[in-house]
Amino acid sequence: CEIIKLAQKYKTPCYVFSETIIRKKCRQYVNVFSERNVTFEILYAGKAFLVKAMCNILKEEGFSLDVSSGGELYTALSAGFPPDKIFFHGNNKSKEELEFALKEKVGTMMVDSEYELDLIEQIAESLNIKVGIILRVTPGIDTHTHKYIQTGQVDSKFGISIDRVPSFMKKVLSKEHISYNGLHFHLGSQIFDLSSYVLAIKEMVKLMRKIKDLEGTDTLNLNLGGGLGGKILGIRFASFYRKFSKFNC
Repeated sequence: CEIIKLAQKYKTPCYVFSETIIRKKCRQYVNVFSERNVTFEILYAGKAFLVKAMCNILKEEGFSLDVSSGGELYTALSAGFPPDKIFFHGNNKSKEELEFALKEKVGTMMVDSEYELDLIEQIAESLNIKVGIILRVTPGIDTHTHKYIQTGQVDSKFGISIDRVPSFMKKVLSKEHISYNGLHFHLGSQIFDLSSYVLAIKEMVKLMRKIKDLEGTDTLNLNLGGGLGGKILGIRFASFYRKFSKFNC
């Protein structure tokens, strides 16, 4: 048996991934959005599994990459992943991690606090560069998942509450070394019901209009976050790529 041979060669625990299946899933997502005739960008969440080989697959399949730590960023860059296609997420990023990301010209920084906004501006000024950011917003949407892995509700510790964003935007737009690139939300993990995304998108579109009315600024990108359910504890994997083909808002 090939599995036994792998265990004998590499010892256990040994994790085996199918490159064929990974590429198939990547292409299913790309095909669905391509059929909808919309402008899109698909990000893989590095926190799920990230080694150089995975980075190479993602690069070849045309994916962008979401990293949430300096270690994940280092792995991606070591694999030659294009920094302009990397999004640096995660709350409470250290000054060292931010400096590393900005020096390596990471394409987009996710900001979820006033402190982080000020720190990025400070570092960008010292490097004399302009940094593209997206704001993480908590849209006030409860999801049908465990309360410990919900992140989009109004009292979430992650992100900027949706009612604070208009005033927060004034500070964003006042920063000389920061470029506002869009909004982002993350509702939680293990979500199998897409209706939560529909509700969140509607709230975000309202917010985008409000920003336009108040500041005269267009929101060019809306990042829908992650959280799509997977096969865990016997739960049947939900074929989200099929559901997305019917996704309307």
